[in-house]
Amino acid sequence: METNKFKCNVCNKYYKSYQSMWHHKKRYHDNIPPVLSPNISNISPDIPTFNPQKNNERQQIIKKIDKRNCDYCNKILSSYKNLHRHQQTCKFKENENDKTEMKKEIAELREMVSELIKNKSNIITNNKTTNNNNGTINNNYITIVPFGKENFVEVTTEKEHLFILKQKGNDVIYKCIEMKHFNEKLPQFHNYVKTNNRIDDAKIYDDIVKDFKIVNNNEIVDDVIINAENDLEDMYNLHETKINNKQKDNVNRIIADPYLADIEKTVKTMPYNYRNKVLDTHKKNKRIK
Repeated sequence: METNKFKCNVCNKYYKSYQSMWHHKKRYHDNIPPVLSPNISNISPDIPTFNPQKNNERQQIIKKIDKRNCDYCNKILSSYKNLHRHQQTCKFKENENDKTEMKKEIAELREMVSELIKNKSNIITNNKTTNNNNGTINNNYITIVPFGKENFVEVTTEKEHLFILKQKGNDVIYKCIEMKHFNEKLPQFHNYVKTNNRIDDAKIYDDIVKDFKIVNNNEIVDDVIINAENDLEDMYNLHETKINNKQKDNVNRIIADPYLADIEKTVKTMPYNYRNKVLDTHKKNKRIK
C-alpha cells in the first residue's frame, strides 16, 4: 500500500501526493509559504519556496494562523479562515466601531464647546457686557443671584476682606452682611429686602420662581447670619496672618457664637434700612424688561 509521504509542515498532516498537499495548503494555510519536500525534484520555479533562514517570520505567521479567538467577542473558531470570516460580520465589531465614532464625536464636541467659550469670552470682553461678580449684566439688565447662593468671598478682593476683618466688635458681621446684600458694587446680590417695617414679612429672590417670594424675616435672619459667619471664616482662613491678635480674637468670637441677641436684633433691621438700594436695582430691571 502506498504510504503518505508528503507532510504539511504547518499542521503535520500527510498526503499521498504533492498535489494533494499543495491544495491542502492552498485551502487552509494560504498565508504560509509552502516548504517543498526533499523527495520532490524538478519542481517548477514558479512555485514559491520557503527560506529556512526566515524562521522568525515563519513562527509569526504560524502564530497568526493558530489564533482562533475573535478580537471583538473572544469567540473561538475552528480555523483561521473561519475566524477571519466571522470577524467581518461580528456584531461586537459594530459596537467597537460605534465606540470609535462616539469618541471622535466627543472630541469634536469638546472642541466646539471650547471654541464657543472662547468666542463668548471675546464678546464679553469687547462689549463689557458682563460683571464678574457671580452675576451678569447684559445690556444693563442685572441677573440676580438667588438668596443663599452668593459666592461673596470669591468675587471680592483681599482689600475688601481685610476691611471687613478689621472692623471692631460686632461691626465685623454687620459690615460683611452690608457689603454682601446691600453693596452698590454688587447689585446681583440684592436678593434680600424688607419693604414694611410694621410686619415681619421680608422678601428673598428665589431661583425656582425666578422672582422674589415672601418669607418670615424672623426666620430668614438666621440664614443671613449663618451665611455671613461662613464668609467670615473663609476670609479669616485666607488672611489670618494679615490681621493682629485682637482682630483675630474678635472674628473668632463672632464665628464661635453668631447668635448673640444684639446681633440678631440689628441684622433684622438691615433689609429695611437698606431697602432703597435693593428696590432701585429691581426698578431698573423692570424698566429694561
